[in-house]
Amino acid sequence: MLTAHALSPENVARSYNQGAAYYIPKEEMVNITTFLEDILEAQQKGQNTWNRWFDRLGAYCERHFGPNWQKDDQISWEKFPFH
Repeated sequence: MLTAHALSPENVARSYNQGAAYYIPKEEMVNITTFLEDILEAQQKGQNTWNRWFDRLGAYCERHFGPNWQKDDQISWEKFPFH
């Protein structure tokens, strides 16, 4: 699923909670092959498709939201598989 939702911690969490396989910022769509490979590999192994999300996009989020972006939010990030 592709969405026009703006990049925000809330939208990342909402996508995860509503069953999206991944959340990719539009600026990162040039790397769609890498993200799709992560998703397909996880599905083949029966793993959560979000397992590699933080590895791939954690630094991106820090640049856009600041170094404490997970701590400043009201979302319980520790329950996410990429935490």
